[in-house]
Amino acid sequence: MKKIMLFALISALSLSLLTGCGEEKKEPDSQDVSKVEESQTVTLDIKKDYDSYTDNESFSVLKVNVVAKCPQGKNLNDYVKMGITTNKNSRSARGRIGSPIDIHIKSEIKDAKIVFEYDPSNINGAELKDIIIIRIKEDNSQEYIDNVVINIKNNTVTTSYTGKGTYLLADKSVSQQTLDPK
Repeated sequence: MKKIMLFALISALSLSLLTGCGEEKKEPDSQDVSKVEESQTVTLDIKKDYDSYTDNESFSVLKVNVVAKCPQGKNLNDYVKMGITTNKNSRSARGRIGSPIDIHIKSEIKDAKIVFEYDPSNINGAELKDIIIIRIKEDNSQEYIDNVVINIKNNTVTTSYTGKGTYLLADKSVSQQTLDPK
């Protein structure tokens, strides 16, 4: 009888070693919480914040959001600066829809997205397929960004941040006439 019990005990121990039973569970390596990133949004509410500044121009663009991951415990507001531009070149851009926005995001923030929220009844007659974003760089050269995501349900146009400058929605069928005369 002792032999049977000893055999059963050895079998049980062998089985537990094979299946991992009785092993102490190891916690995954803990991460340095200061390096964990969380997605945050900074919003510029044009109608609310700039009602008196816009010289009665139509509110085609209602809000501009910058969405990016930020180090845990940090605030994205500390890394993003944006506001309606006073640059006359960008304010007079052909095909412009709404207010041009100066945006600067510090280099510590990677893969930021810019989201323009627009009023669909007030986009200067532009067709959605023709909406692009123009970035006017510090040297006044223009970058036409047609790699945009248009969400008609939320009335937003989204693109990636490509560098410091003035960003604006535009109707490419009108705006590119000045760059690409035919």
